[in-house]
Formats: sequence, C-alpha cells, structure tokens
Amino acid sequence: MVIKKKYFEMYVRQMVVRQLLDEYRDNGYETKEQYPLGNSLRADIYAVKDGERVIIQIIDKQTRKEQIEKIRERALEEGVKLTIYDITNVKIEEEVHDTVTSN
Repeated sequence: MVIKKKYFEMYVRQMVVRQLLDEYRDNGYETKEQYPLGNSLRADIYAVKDGERVIIQIIDKQTRKEQIEKIRERALEEGVKLTIYDITNVKIEEEVHDTVTSN
C-alpha cells in the first residue's frame, strides 16, 4: 500500500509535535503541548529547562504569516525564545540496518 500525500499531510504536524516533545524531554526539558499565549493564540509546544523558556511553533504551507507574527510578538513580550520548525518539505528517515559480522 502507498499512502496518498493528502493523508500524510493530514497527520505530519502531529507526528512532528510528538517527535519534538520526545526530543525536548530527552534533553531534560519540561514540556506542554498547545500552550496558550492569550487571545485564542496557542504555541505548539512550550518547553522549560534551567530557567530557559522556549516556545516551539511548527509551520507548514497553510500557516498564516499573521499568526507567526503574533506568536513572535508574544514571545518577545514574555522574554521567551521562539523556535520555528518549517515542515513544508519534511522527510522521513529511512531505516538503516547494521550488518554484524563474526569471525
């Protein structure tokens, strides 16, 4: 079976959020998904470690520039680092199998 692109695109954002949550947690951050920034604005992820606060926003071809500017302004107001991940051309890692040889 081959997954049609339109179905893949429906869920890629959720997959990226899950992967980033795992990666930030593995690096010692406390994380929250769908972090409210006020005025019905939400960041995809909020992460904190040793006083460092990070807002993580995922963008794709459907993301409006106005939304990103509002998030950028809010992060600046709160003194929080903003990290943006553009998933427009996301790629999937291929499995690599190591070959073990014995003498």
